[in-house]
Amino acid sequence: AWAPPAEIYETQDAYIINLVLPGLSQEDVKVTQTNSILTVRGARRFKKANEEAIYHSSERNYGTFERLFPLPGNALAERIKSKFTNGILQINIPKTKADLPGRSED
Repeated sequence: AWAPPAEIYETQDAYIINLVLPGLSQEDVKVTQTNSILTVRGARRFKKANEEAIYHSSERNYGTFERLFPLPGNALAERIKSKFTNGILQINIPKTKADLPGRSED
């Protein structure tokens, strides 16, 4: 098991989680949300370059991973979106309108 590194930051209207997943595709990763926990699961499988290849060393991590992220109380969990670009999974977690500067719930 391994854990991909995460970068978490906040903008005016959302929380952003970036996971570094080189060599994976969107099909290799699953994002789910239950109660107040966001879960990211996936796997990187070892693939030989060819059948005759004899590996002497590999410093890459293989196997399954799981990362759990608690959602803040002001997160709009039903509007979470993710996109996968160039080995980076970006998860956008919108905030409630009441928490946005200069805005209020109507």
